[in-house]
Amino acid sequence: MIYIDENLATSERLLRRYRMTVAEELSHLLLHRKAIEAVDAPQDFLTLQKLPNWYEYERNAKKLAAMILMPSEFILKYSRQLYSDFIKQVGFGDPVAIKNFLAAKLADAFEVSLQAMKIRLGEWPIRVFDKIDQAMKDRLSFLE
Repeated sequence: MIYIDENLATSERLLRRYRMTVAEELSHLLLHRKAIEAVDAPQDFLTLQKLPNWYEYERNAKKLAAMILMPSEFILKYSRQLYSDFIKQVGFGDPVAIKNFLAAKLADAFEVSLQAMKIRLGEWPIRVFDKIDQAMKDRLSFLE
């Protein structure tokens, strides 16, 4: 069973955060089922959070949640399309503006926070931000 604060679950303003929270908690169940099944009381959960590898549990769950909500294949597809369209309109002058524009458009399309999308665009294996830097340096109107 997954418990999520009801204010987070019912607020239109927080919908994107809610989606990420649900995906992260589902990821914990998929990745850390044995540890979670050992939790019988709130104190057990506090003990679990104090484990030296708890940071890894959290990091891995967040990464899987990002992969669930922002699949690489679709991120790359839309990034290539948006980049090409934007370059045709504004040229190669400002890589930071292009990355910010692309991240904002994708965050809206995938209904995640701008921060979550920016992290995803910088991560392996897609590294869209690196692809943009290289394409702009080479003055390409497409992303490889």
